[in-house]
Amino acid sequence: MQNVQVSFDKSANNARSESSVAINPNNPDQIVAASKKFLNIETYDFTLATEYSTDGGQTWQASPDLALPEGATVMTDPTLAWDDSNNVFLVGLTGNDPPTWNVIGIVIYKSSDGGMTWSEPKPIHNSPADDKQWVAGDSSPSSPFHGNVYAVWDNNGIAFARTTDHGTTWTGTSGAAAGALIESSGTLFYPEITVSDTGAVYVVSTNTASRVAMMVSTDGGDSFQTATDPATGITTLEDRLPVVDRYVHLPGGTFRVVSDPTVAAYGDILLVAWPDYREGAARIYYVRSVDAGSTWSTPSGQRLDTATVPSGFHHIMPQMVVDQLGVFGCVYYEFGPKPTKMLIDVVLSLSLDQGETFDRSVLTTQPWDPTVDAPWARGDPNVTFIGDYMGLDVSSRGSSRSGRIPEPGSRNCSRPPFRTPSGCASWRSSMHWRAAKSSSFAGSVTRSWPRPPREDA
Repeated sequence: MQNVQVSFDKSANNARSESSVAINPNNPDQIVAASKKFLNIETYDFTLATEYSTDGGQTWQASPDLALPEGATVMTDPTLAWDDSNNVFLVGLTGNDPPTWNVIGIVIYKSSDGGMTWSEPKPIHNSPADDKQWVAGDSSPSSPFHGNVYAVWDNNGIAFARTTDHGTTWTGTSGAAAGALIESSGTLFYPEITVSDTGAVYVVSTNTASRVAMMVSTDGGDSFQTATDPATGITTLEDRLPVVDRYVHLPGGTFRVVSDPTVAAYGDILLVAWPDYREGAARIYYVRSVDAGSTWSTPSGQRLDTATVPSGFHHIMPQMVVDQLGVFGCVYYEFGPKPTKMLIDVVLSLSLDQGETFDRSVLTTQPWDPTVDAPWARGDPNVTFIGDYMGLDVSSRGSSRSGRIPEPGSRNCSRPPFRTPSGCASWRSSMHWRAAKSSSFAGSVTRSWPRPPREDA
C-alpha cells in the first residue's frame, strides 16, 4: 500500500498527534484533517493545524495557521465534523503557560471552503476544567435534526453544546447555555458523541475503573436521558497498569495511555468499544445493542479482534465508525515487539454482519517507533506522548457504494480505489497518525464484499 504524506514539517519539534479526519457527506472527495502540532516537544508547547484534500485523500495541502483567541498561546484536542451545508467545524481546547498548561476553554472554528481557510475563533465556554472535547454532525437526510452539530467535553461532568444554525450560535440543551452539564456526577470522563441516522444522539464515557456509561437524546439535543450502562465489570488500563508521574503506561513503553471509549450507531444498532486489560494485556473489547441502547449483548463485553495475538502485544486507542450499509469499522494501535523492538502498527477491523463479528487487517506498511522525536507529556521526560486518541470517518461513493474512512495519529497507507460490481460495497480507508520523525501521512485501504441493501432502504 502506497503511503501519502499529509504534513510536511521539517523540524523534529513539530511532532503531530491526536489527529481527526472528517469527510464532507455531500462530497466525499473533500476531506479535512486536523492534529496537534508541537512547537517544542520538551515543553509541551503546541497548537492545532489542519490540512485538506480535494481528491479523496490522494493529495493534501496545508491550511493557513489558525488564529488563537486573546490570552491563548496553546491549543489541543482537535475534533472535526461537517454540517449538511458544506461547513466543517473544528473544536479546540485553548490554554497558556506550557508545560504547566493553564486551560482557558473551548473554541470553535468554521470553514466553508473545505478547510482551505478558517474563521476567527469563537470561544463558546471558558472553564479551567474543560478537557477532551468531541464533535459529531447529523448528516442523515432522514433525520428530523439533519444539519445539527453537537459537541461534548469534560468539565467536572459532561458538558454539551450544539448549533442548529450552521455555527452562527451555540447553545446547550433547551434553555441552557453552551457548556451546561448534561451529567454532573464528576465521575465520568473521556466523552465521545455520535449521531445515528435516526437522529438520536449518543454520548459514552467511562469512570476509568469498571464501567462505560451512556446518555441519549432523541429530540435534537433539547434534553438527554441516562441510558443503561453499555458495559460494567470492565478492566481499564488505569486500574491495572503502573503509574509513572501521574500517568499509566504499557509494559515496554513510556507513552501515557488512557481508556477512551468509542461509539458508533446504525439505526438502533449501537457498538461501544474500549481498551481492556482483563487478559493481562490491552485488548479491544466491545458490546452491541440492537434496541437503541436499552439492552446490551454482554455485561462486560467481548473481544473485538479474536485472532491469536502474542501476549506481549497490546491494542489501544480504538475508534469506531459505521457506513450507510451498516458495516462497522474500528481502528486501533497494536504495540509490541516487531520483531524485537517495541513498535506500533495500525489495525483495522471490519464487521460485515452489523457488529456480530470482526475481521482484522494491518494497515501500516511498516510499524513505527513511538520513541522517535517523542514529546514529553507536560514537560516530563519520564512520560512521553503519542496522543490519547485517533479518528476515523467513512462516506458513500455514489452508485458503486464505496466508502472512504480516515483515521488519526500520524502516518498512512493507500491503494487506488477500484470499481465494485452491483450489489457490492468497498471501504477506502485514509488514516493519519503519529509516526517516526514527527511526520504525518495519510493513505487508504480499499476492501470490497457482497452486501445486500439495507432492509428499510
